[in-house]
Amino acid sequence: MTFVIKRKIDELGRLVLPIDHRNHYEIAAGDPLLVTDTGDGILVRKAPEYTDEVKIVDELGRVVIPKRIRENFNLEAKSVLNILATEEGILLKPDTTEPSTTKAVEKAPAKPE
Repeated sequence: MTFVIKRKIDELGRLVLPIDHRNHYEIAAGDPLLVTDTGDGILVRKAPEYTDEVKIVDELGRVVIPKRIRENFNLEAKSVLNILATEEGILLKPDTTEPSTTKAVEKAPAKPE
């Protein structure tokens, strides 16, 4: 199963893992995650019990990408990442497409009263 979803990280380095990915890999809020720099992207998967580099998925599906990995990939707030479901886990790759082709969900402005 491989599919791509683009998501932006927030100013704290968090992004929401899509519910379909969390369900497929049986990742629940509070599960420790292993975040690995692959040189080609960032691989996120459930952490073995013995690892010390784990991240927790919060109740909204967010996970914080470690600062050293964000710096290595020049990621900052509003950076767009492609999220790929792979056999190994969830792979995050910086988006290299033109900004005009990136679709982001924006809140509609409030209606004037």
